[in-house]
Parts: sequence; C-alpha cells; structure tokens
Amino acid sequence: MTGTSHPRDGHLDFAHAFIPAQDADAATLVLLHGTGGNEEDLIPIGRTLTPDAHLLGVRGKVLENGMPRFFRRLAELLTTAGADVSLSWQDTGHGLVQDEVWAARDWLQKVLRALSTQPRK
Repeated sequence: MTGTSHPRDGHLDFAHAFIPAQDADAATLVLLHGTGGNEEDLIPIGRTLTPDAHLLGVRGKVLENGMPRFFRRLAELLTTAGADVSLSWQDTGHGLVQDEVWAARDWLQKVLRALSTQPRK
C-alpha cells in the first residue's frame, strides 16, 4: 500500500492512514472502522468505491475491551456519570452529543489542511 500511516502525529491526534490520489484536487473519502478495526481496514474498500479519491482511514480513540472504536456506549456514559444502569440490548444509535460532532468536524478540517500541505511521495 502506498501512502502514509501515522500512529500519532503531534498535531494530528488520531492515528490515521492517508493514501493520496493522483489528482491533488480529488475529493477525500473518510473511512471510519467498526469496533476492533483500525485505520487501514477500510482502505481496500475505499479504493474500490472511489478509485480516484484521497483516502483517509482514521482509528477510533475509545477502547472497548482493548478494541478501538469511535464512541462509548450510552450505558458507559451513564454509569460514568453515576447513574444506576441495568443493561438490555436496544439499538440506540451512535450516542454522540453535538459537541463531539463539532469536535470531529474541526479535527477533520485540521487533518485535511495538514495533509494537503505535505509533500507528495
């Protein structure tokens, strides 16, 4: 695989893999793995789906039983806040709050700016 893999750059605080496109002005496809995945898992699928795009695979920073993911489960958030939680399975969605969505947006903009200024290899 060509491209750059960064366990953690000082200014890019998510582990990520960036595969540049041939065309510097191409769109960027952001690839977010599932629980237990990593920043490189979806690169082959991304290349198949969008062969002409820059690919940015990102590793989630939340750990569940040692496996990376992007968000904590709702029950974990409630328990951490001191709530008495009885667990039962329900599809409750992603559980992100608006501040987390804005923080992810800000991070992505920062990454794309930084990656667009890196020299091509």
